[in-house]
Amino acid sequence: MVKKQLILGVFFILLSTLLFAEDGYRLWLRYDKIGNTALLTQYRKNIRSIFTPGNSATLIIIKNELKAGLSGLLGTTVKFTDANASVIIFKSTEPAFSEYISKQEIQKLGTEGYLIVTKNITGKKKIIVCANTDIGLLYGTFNFLRLLQTQQAIENLNIVSVPQIKLRILNHWDNLNRHLELAYIARLYRPTIY
Repeated sequence: MVKKQLILGVFFILLSTLLFAEDGYRLWLRYDKIGNTALLTQYRKNIRSIFTPGNSATLIIIKNELKAGLSGLLGTTVKFTDANASVIIFKSTEPAFSEYISKQEIQKLGTEGYLIVTKNITGKKKIIVCANTDIGLLYGTFNFLRLLQTQQAIENLNIVSVPQIKLRILNHWDNLNRHLELAYIARLYRPTIY
């Protein structure tokens, strides 16, 4: 009897070492490789190189997140190059790209809005993320990565996202006893997709 219990105990200990659960640490920042082969090929074709002018603290964060995100999602290293890149992420104040986005589009964005568009520039298809501020570029970059994570088509992007209000309080009640589990301030965005 003791021998059987010992064997069962060892079996369950060995079995538990083989099992592991998701700990939730990465939350939405999971940059696991795209499993759909056709979509992965399309993404690799459209995202060959990136250009992000500037070296502010926020732009450095953007570049690091793009390196981590794209290398994980695409399973390859995407190079940061010059203005001939297939993905260009820039502030509207960059004079070299003033002809890419109209002044009317820029004015709609405000201080924290962004746009993600696919444009044909000098005969080449480019994905453009543009905002008036660094923080707008950060939001746009995370939305771009989210599009890839959720396996959305990126061939003809035309996304404009502008916050409707500055701050919004969201209370999340989980328990029947009305115990507050989570309260935080979140920005409210209403993306407009044309």
